[in-house]
Amino acid sequence: MGGTAAGAFAVAAAAAYVAILLLLVPFGAHRMLLLWRRLGKPARPASSRWEGPLPVVTVQLPVYNEANVVARLIDAACSLDYPPDRLEIQLLDDSDDETSRIAAARVAHWRRLGRRIEHVRRGGRQGYKAGALAEGVRRARGDGNRTPIAANSAEAASAQPRLAAGLAGLGCRMRPTVPL
Repeated sequence: MGGTAAGAFAVAAAAAYVAILLLLVPFGAHRMLLLWRRLGKPARPASSRWEGPLPVVTVQLPVYNEANVVARLIDAACSLDYPPDRLEIQLLDDSDDETSRIAAARVAHWRRLGRRIEHVRRGGRQGYKAGALAEGVRRARGDGNRTPIAANSAEAASAQPRLAAGLAGLGCRMRPTVPL
C-alpha cells in the first residue's frame, strides 16, 4: 500500500513541476526575445552638447504653505550646474504661514552665493498656483524655457532629477550636493 501512495505522490509532484515549468516558459521566451532584439541594435549615439551660447532658463517654484519642503526645493533648484548669469529662479510664494520666512532666508542665502533668485509674493491667490506661474511668466527674462515644479512632498522629492532631465539637452547637470 505504501508503495502505491508514494508512487501517486511522485506522479502528482512531477505533474505540478511540469505545470509550473510550462507557466514560466513564456516569461523566459519573452526575456530572450527582448535580449535578442536589444543585441541586434546599435548602441545609442552619445547626445550632442548644446552648440552656441546657452539660453536663459527660468525655473519656477510655486509654493503655498509648504514649510516642510520649501528650503529643500530652493536648494535643489539653486544647485543646478548652469551658468548663474543664464539661470533665473523664481520662488512664487502665496503662503500665509511661516513658509515665507523660511523661503526668504534661503533666497537670501543663495543670493549671497551669486544665484539669481527672486522671491515673488502676490497680494492674493487669484488662480492659485497657475496664477502664480502666470505672474512669474510676466516677470521672467528667460527664453521661454521654464520648468515649473510644484512643491508638494512627491514633487519636491523628485525636483532635482526632473530639473536635471529638463535641462540635460542644454549640456548642464546637477551637482550631487543637496540631499533630498
